[in-house]
Amino acid sequence: MRGRVTSRLRGFGFVVFADPSIVDQALEENHVICSRMVEMKKAVPRGEQHQHYHNSNQEQHSRGFGRKSSSNGGGNNTQFRSKKIFVGGLSASVTEEEFRGYFEKFGRITDVVVMYDKIDS
Repeated sequence: MRGRVTSRLRGFGFVVFADPSIVDQALEENHVICSRMVEMKKAVPRGEQHQHYHNSNQEQHSRGFGRKSSSNGGGNNTQFRSKKIFVGGLSASVTEEEFRGYFEKFGRITDVVVMYDKIDS
């Protein structure tokens, strides 16, 4: 038996598209990058996260369960029209080039960042 604490890397990244409408298209699908299912959501600036979460929950409750529609019906969602998405659950082996290559099929990308947090278990 080993009593050692092991460390793992938890990968995540951000993609910035040139056109904000591409974000909605990309979020419509499930994504598998390097044989791993990843989680995706719109990136929200830190100062607006609480307000965005509150507005999103109100919107979901008014429409029921399921994916949010991608329409901008003049609601509060328009102020959060972002070109950036958060991608969580990346494999520790994913490179920025692979990450960029995967998302280029949706449209022109202006920036990508891949990061890893070390988590102890």
